[in-house]
Amino acid sequence: MLVVQMPFSFPMAHFILFVFTVSTIFHVQQRLAKIQAMWELPVQIPVLASTSKALGPSQLRGMWTINAIGRLGNQMGEYATLYALAKMNGRPAFIPAQMHSTLAPIFRITLPVLHSATASRIPWQNYHLNDWMEEEYRHIPGEYVRFTGYPCSWTFYHHLRQEILQEFTLHDHVREEAQKFLRGLQVNGSRPGTFVGVHVRRGDYVHVMPKVWKGVVADRRYLQQALDWFRARYSSLIFVV
Repeated sequence: MLVVQMPFSFPMAHFILFVFTVSTIFHVQQRLAKIQAMWELPVQIPVLASTSKALGPSQLRGMWTINAIGRLGNQMGEYATLYALAKMNGRPAFIPAQMHSTLAPIFRITLPVLHSATASRIPWQNYHLNDWMEEEYRHIPGEYVRFTGYPCSWTFYHHLRQEILQEFTLHDHVREEAQKFLRGLQVNGSRPGTFVGVHVRRGDYVHVMPKVWKGVVADRRYLQQALDWFRARYSSLIFVV
């Protein structure tokens, strides 16, 4: 077999080196683009989920959330406030993972979850809320807003009463467990005809209520009068504290 060996010229070496360099740069750019897309994926996923599930098909921009502080009652109020204000301002709402872990085991909530890894990368605009609805809250600026404070007033969401009640629908197993407990209660050997729920909040409220909220904590005399009021009007009743 005849083999013809071509001379390897210096300009040819430059050309091959140029092609190799351009090819390397091109492939590196492609890899970096893929890596960047993977980094951006956690932010893109919840935005799409919010648009399709939480607030309907309209093309909503941004992401609103709220701080998850306090116990069950506080977080229920925070959830309802976020739900109402986000809907009022046309923004997608997301709840922190901590709030989801508190509420989801009990209620059939529907707002999507904002995981901590995603939340830490968002340039939030903190927006403090008073514990009552104000006119300015109907026009809150900003695409990435995080509400702070302890908003629990009905004035935020009374116009969405049915929707909020739907959000706080108990899971079937929770409802059945509560009903089973109530069915087991007896008054003088028979089932009570009336159940009266009693919530006594003391603990930190003994000091917080008069100093922070300028209110009064119910004392023993008030509670006794309240119990007597129900006893005078209902027979075969039981107080569930």
